[in-house]
Amino acid sequence: MYNTNLLTLVHEQTPQLLDLVRQASLAIMSIKNEADDLQIQSKDDQSPLTQADLAAHEIIVAGLAQLFPEILIVSEEDNTSHQDRIQATHYWLVDPLDGTKEFINGYDDFTVNIALICRNSSGLAEPRYGFMGIPEKELYYSGGKDLGAWKHKAQEHQWLSQPLAQLDKNAPNIYRVVTSRSHLNQATLDYIASLDKKSTLVQAGSASKFCLIAEGQADLYPRLGPICEWDIAAGQAILEGVGGHVINPNTQLPPVYGNKSDLLIHPFVAGIRYE
Repeated sequence: MYNTNLLTLVHEQTPQLLDLVRQASLAIMSIKNEADDLQIQSKDDQSPLTQADLAAHEIIVAGLAQLFPEILIVSEEDNTSHQDRIQATHYWLVDPLDGTKEFINGYDDFTVNIALICRNSSGLAEPRYGFMGIPEKELYYSGGKDLGAWKHKAQEHQWLSQPLAQLDKNAPNIYRVVTSRSHLNQATLDYIASLDKKSTLVQAGSASKFCLIAEGQADLYPRLGPICEWDIAAGQAILEGVGGHVINPNTQLPPVYGNKSDLLIHPFVAGIRYE
């Protein structure tokens, strides 16, 4: 079984964890608004890396280590941590800046993602609690399956938190499908064309797509190309907090985390299980 005491402790530390996401978000915005050079590099997989990614990484890792010194931290920007997750019963999974391409190109929907991954007695790991910030919009989210989900705004030295409503299980007449601005491929377009109803497309970047569904502003997010565990873990947890789900459309099973050397997950569809 999951460590319910750990989930309770994380829930109790929500303000401190939101503070951490906000600190990383403010650092990202400071670099975006003030730096003359983002110091863009290319990683081994040819994805971009900026000084904002690294600054957010350092803030989050230091903060998590202080709040929860006993929990492993796996961050996109720390390759040495990636394999340790395979043996861990629980760990933090961090994407310090999700949507670096959006960040570089001036869009406003890049995110900061932190998820708590827990392994059950069968050895399967899944995100149980997620925290997400959208720095440009000063919006923050938290939630987890069977725990609920919330939208937060920082005001002076406190958080104003609003619970998100459970999603409507009645299917809409037209699907609002949110798709990737940077990674929309033919397989995803074919999937959308195969839906049993007409659809309208909404383009967005990064894990913010999960929050659009969680807030009832979209219905489906199909991703039929590869994506990394840290890209979706926090968003999955938040979406599941309002009754949504993330499944492999071929197996109808949720993604499995922490079970192999690479961190790729594909394909998946995030949305609502309609009645």
